[in-house]
Amino acid sequence: MNATPEQHALLEGDVANYSSVLNTTRIWAHVPSLLPPIQALHGALAAAGHVEPALVSLARLRTAQINGCPF
Repeated sequence: MNATPEQHALLEGDVANYSSVLNTTRIWAHVPSLLPPIQALHGALAAAGHVEPALVSLARLRTAQINGCPF
């Protein structure tokens, strides 16, 4: 697939922040207009601090294990 400049910017942002492109970004990059609001939502939830960051990381790891995804 040939990515648009907007899609390239989204993918490059992940590489800058995480050293790779997140799978969720790969999915949402197919509808680039939806990715910034989704990222804003996730950022707001993380910033709210209702769940400790360590617990969020553990939940992500466990979810990946359950789904058989290397993470």
